[in-house]
Amino acid sequence: ARDVLFAPGFGFGEYAIESLRSLLRCFQSTLTNELHVRGDAGYGKSHTLIRTFDEQASAGLPGLFVHAEDIHSVYDMPKIFGFPTSYSIDDFFGILSVAGKVYGSKVVICIDGLNETRDCDRVWKNEIPKLVGKLQSKYSNIVLLSSFRTSYQNDLFYDDYFRKVEY
Repeated sequence: ARDVLFAPGFGFGEYAIESLRSLLRCFQSTLTNELHVRGDAGYGKSHTLIRTFDEQASAGLPGLFVHAEDIHSVYDMPKIFGFPTSYSIDDFFGILSVAGKVYGSKVVICIDGLNETRDCDRVWKNEIPKLVGKLQSKYSNIVLLSSFRTSYQNDLFYDDYFRKVEY
């Protein structure tokens, strides 16, 4: 579900980190496969994703972190994370899905700064719905956690992508 979207005016501090920890725990028991954190420059989005990834790793649970500027296509993700170039996105997700099952946990893929991808509108606007649809239909134990600057929302997502519930 696309229910949760942090918005300007909600300052990130330790209480927000704890809120994200709670959300990650919720991911373990829900069908939610995505969470997008938005905010202005200096808002703490990257810090939040790094801390969230660190929490996952410190607990010994599988997860991945990447800066979006390194992604030129969603289909490059296997290569970015060191998989052979012959691996498809489905091979990649299949491996992550097995890791999640082995650890009894959802796998968190953190993509920081969607707006920093070259041609971000081309890469993400059409691909995020497909990516999340694939996660929901075939890889329900993988969660996409991303961040982006508020001013790029219309370049990255269709107008009706998010429900108008903001916290």
